[in-house]
Amino acid sequence: MRISPDQTIRDVLIRYPATGSIFLQYGPMFTVKRGELHVRYDELTLEKYAALNHVTLDPLLSLLNAAAEDADRQPPSGEDRYGRGPVIGGTLGYTGAYRDPAPNLEFASVVEVQTARGPV
Repeated sequence: MRISPDQTIRDVLIRYPATGSIFLQYGPMFTVKRGELHVRYDELTLEKYAALNHVTLDPLLSLLNAAAEDADRQPPSGEDRYGRGPVIGGTLGYTGAYRDPAPNLEFASVVEVQTARGPV
């Protein structure tokens, strides 16, 4: 499937999440309307996105299609690429460098400590 100018940014991002970094590099994916407090996340087509951010459409489409093709070539997550056995999913939580606080550790309020020391 080729990415075309009439597709919306949302559709492209859902199908090819790797294209997100390309969109972020070329400009915001929202519109600002004068007099409104919040930005609008309208359903921008790639053509409107390029016009909004003053980007030439053809090079943008080339980059997006290259990222999409690369994403299609990647094996699905959970598939073992190197034949080492099953891939274990899930999160690990804290890093290996995390240690539980020692029982004799004293906690103090930052504000109290800085107030006691006075201005620097």
